[in-house]
Amino acid sequence: MKPRPFPLRAVFFLGLMLAVELPAQTPDSILFFKTLGALQTSASAQEASEAGIGLMVTFPGTVPGTTQIQLSGNGNVLSVPLISPGIYFLIRTFANEADMDRSLPDGAYTLTITGGGAGSSTPIVMPPAGSLRPVLFSNFDQLQAWPARTVRFAWAPIQGAGNVDSLMLTVSRPNGTVLFESPAFGQPGALASSATFLDVPGLPMDEPLVGMLTYVRLSLGFGNSGATITATGRGFTVRVPLRILSSKATIVRQPRSQTVAAGSTVVFSAEVTGNSLSYQWRYNGVPISGATGSTLVVTNASAARAGFYTLDATSTGGSVTSAAASLVVDSTVLPGRITNLAIRARSGSAAQTLIVGFAIGPAGQSGTKPILLRGIGPGLSDFGVPGVLSDPRLQLYLNTQLISENDDWAGNAQVTTVARAVGAFALTSPTSKDAALYNPAFTTATYSVQLTGAPNTTGVALAEIYDATPSASFTATTPRLINVSARSQVGSGADILIAGFIISGASPKTVLIRAIGPTLGNFGVQGALADPSLELFSGPTQLEQNDNWGGGTTLANIALNAGAFTLSPTSRDAALLVTLPPGAYTAQVSGVNSTAGVALVEIYEVP
Repeated sequence: MKPRPFPLRAVFFLGLMLAVELPAQTPDSILFFKTLGALQTSASAQEASEAGIGLMVTFPGTVPGTTQIQLSGNGNVLSVPLISPGIYFLIRTFANEADMDRSLPDGAYTLTITGGGAGSSTPIVMPPAGSLRPVLFSNFDQLQAWPARTVRFAWAPIQGAGNVDSLMLTVSRPNGTVLFESPAFGQPGALASSATFLDVPGLPMDEPLVGMLTYVRLSLGFGNSGATITATGRGFTVRVPLRILSSKATIVRQPRSQTVAAGSTVVFSAEVTGNSLSYQWRYNGVPISGATGSTLVVTNASAARAGFYTLDATSTGGSVTSAAASLVVDSTVLPGRITNLAIRARSGSAAQTLIVGFAIGPAGQSGTKPILLRGIGPGLSDFGVPGVLSDPRLQLYLNTQLISENDDWAGNAQVTTVARAVGAFALTSPTSKDAALYNPAFTTATYSVQLTGAPNTTGVALAEIYDATPSASFTATTPRLINVSARSQVGSGADILIAGFIISGASPKTVLIRAIGPTLGNFGVQGALADPSLELFSGPTQLEQNDNWGGGTTLANIALNAGAFTLSPTSRDAALLVTLPPGAYTAQVSGVNSTAGVALVEIYEVP
């Protein structure tokens, strides 16, 4: 949410309160002030956000249309626009306090009024910042998940608050829609500057909200021989996230019905909101012993496990039962399988190398696997991607041994034929600097691919792994991709880590998807992403999301059986366990609060 950095209504009413009958060319009030912005991120910490200045000039009546107002000083000349009859208002916002004070430093300014008669000017002095800083919401932890529709916002006392100061509280949706705003300065019920809490009733439940406390401390003076009241000062806004939970449990995402191959692992899950939640899964109406989490895992699915599954969710306000999700077991089809991984990320050389891993298995499986590998840089330009890696290079490793490499694909006919067969987009130029490797006989093992650029170059690149086994020839004993992964630098915006993958076959497949950040430090990785967030999409639709994996025993055991390394129960790594029908999906890894660092995204088939 982009907050309004100043209490506009408060300023307006202060101007009206100070109004006196004066000649049209003489303002009755001039307000000039600076504000700081902060987002509270914990009970004791804030992040600096938008700062700004505000200047408001009010007249006792309508001024001639030729009237112009300018603020000058410290190398600045700013025109103040007319916003309504008799009211001129200027607002400027900056990324932070330092940018604000660099552009409009403290000190002496002059307000000049010209046009429509004799001109006038008023000196204004912006006082130094002093010790006024954004205060903390003292009940921050409660505000994260408030349990009732009436919310008490409580904040630390504002030191040195005075009678002419302005204090307002606003509650909005993240898109800026205002749901509540306390009365402005001068109105009945306005907050006293010494206030430390306010109760806000009737807010919506089970959706993200933002509370914002706005404060301006004013210093009054007189200009134009005592005819004009001037007020300069300082202020701040501080925002805090908020979600009001329903007292009764509410299911916001129902468990999905599944039709799977015999022997598959199946996951049923639901997303529930409420206070002090507890869970109980049922099979055909009968409670399942030990199934007391929001996720249910059914292993080795058989006809005996087919039927209907429901979840009872209970909170302090009562219980709710999910819609029934059916399980159908089809013994005539093979389980789905992972057939493609495509990783788009920023790549370069040295620490910015894009590393992609894949495992062919399971262990003991006979036969070989045809695999196509591609490293796309210039080819992305055909899709309008800016800043691509100009000359990618692919290197294929078995353990630590380099076994194959390619710099420029040079229009290789076999690569072209296989790419067409697996559904990869065509490389339009045989002379492009894109890279590709094809091997028709990979053995069961774990491999890694390193995608780098020419020395001292970086850019957006796409690393791709394709299972080139024809669908018609796939059998239960055919080796398959059992794990695909990618490690890269994660930024924000266009520089997040995006992993696309495809589930092929005639039935769903259960996969474990992980976004590893802090645990990479255990393997000597420098600059690991401290708190990764993982989102799973089908097209534009978000299916699942996880921030911290939570340390659950079921998830830990499944990761162990899939061959994944162990995570600490308290780590901030993220993980999702999902059963997905055949189709294309993307897993997106970003840093919480737009942080950056090295992260690993992994996709494992669950046996």
